[in-house]
Amino acid sequence: MKAQILWDAKREKYVLVANGKNLVASKSDGYLTYLVAQQKHSAILKAKVTEAELVTTKPNGGIQITDSQGTPVASVAPSYNINERFDFLEQLITMVMNGSAKSLVISGEGGVGKTYSVLQTLRKAGKVDYNTVMPTIEDLNVVPDDDEPVIEEKVYAQINQSKGDYVVIKGHSSDASLYRILFEHRDRTIIFDDCDSVLKGGSSLDLLKAALDSYDDRWVHWRTEKAGDTDLPSCFKFNGMIIFVTNLPLHRIDEAVRTRCFKVDLSMTKPQRIERMRAVLEHVMPDAELEHKVDALDLLEQNMHLTNDINFRTLMNLIMIRRDPSVADWQKLAIYALIEQ
Repeated sequence: MKAQILWDAKREKYVLVANGKNLVASKSDGYLTYLVAQQKHSAILKAKVTEAELVTTKPNGGIQITDSQGTPVASVAPSYNINERFDFLEQLITMVMNGSAKSLVISGEGGVGKTYSVLQTLRKAGKVDYNTVMPTIEDLNVVPDDDEPVIEEKVYAQINQSKGDYVVIKGHSSDASLYRILFEHRDRTIIFDDCDSVLKGGSSLDLLKAALDSYDDRWVHWRTEKAGDTDLPSCFKFNGMIIFVTNLPLHRIDEAVRTRCFKVDLSMTKPQRIERMRAVLEHVMPDAELEHKVDALDLLEQNMHLTNDINFRTLMNLIMIRRDPSVADWQKLAIYALIEQ
């Protein structure tokens, strides 16, 4: 069932409405979308709501909707389908790579193609991953008379040369590690992919606020009580750009970081995830036959009520089952795999 998200002027909150009943209220429309997409609230589950549409928003100028007494109630918000949002994402990634935008936050559930879209856009633009650029023997300029310390110095010098357009950082990062990352890649685009530790408080937020500032000169500082406990300078000018790829909903990202970035929310309902998969199915597992991919996606759509894991990883598992000639009844095995997700 499809529900509507409406702005309630009297309560000063957004309300999720289905069949004329108010299910959940929140100050954030994004949070309501997240609840529906994740199927996390008992009222949503009971009403069998699987999709939500933002219909009215908090008045903020422009054309207003009023009640019978002429009191402003809401303003109409434009609606964009999931494929349009991915188009906007590609344009914003390009703006970051061109330097016309300093930062971007991409939020949404895992397995919906966020990281893939970022990397594909960069590759299409001819950008090079820093981690794939390896110095050759010629670059090192090592000669037979060089002893080990000299060789180490030459290797270190090559590693610190500015090569590659972007770097991908995954996993956990401490505050001190973040400072080093920002310094070593101060002239690149840094992509924090599922590296949510940098967004969760502490000194990391202060470092990011400095790196994402709107000033032309963005100076990042790191001062400690002990002198000489790091090989890094106490401050440096950050000239790079930053892209955050996260499963966190936008409302859970610190406001100081969120307001400094362009934002794309790729939270999706189950039908929207199917719609997105169908739009890019040709590029999913390109070595698999299109007929097998269509069969797998059709089965996933018909049985999406069996699982909350409607994503590309699930689809790829079903495609592997569909194309394996050793499987006697692929549909039966695929449905079992969905149930066991």
